[in-house]
Amino acid sequence: MTDQRYRALGAWLLTDVSVYRSACLAALAMIDDVAHGRPLDDGWDGDKYEVRFTADGLEFDNEWVEGARPLLPA
Repeated sequence: MTDQRYRALGAWLLTDVSVYRSACLAALAMIDDVAHGRPLDDGWDGDKYEVRFTADGLEFDNEWVEGARPLLPA
């Protein structure tokens, strides 16, 4: 993969969402909602990441790594 922005998405799905299929589907549905302009009630607050879903994309805040706040555009 050459686009490094997706590393944050992969890290979030692997470490915070983990093996829980329903949580993964919910997370991906939230991404789809944002990508298509549908409003969300809230973000994602897991044990490793806080994810904010905005019209500009997803902003990942890794709660274990200070300063790791990549943005994945919508």
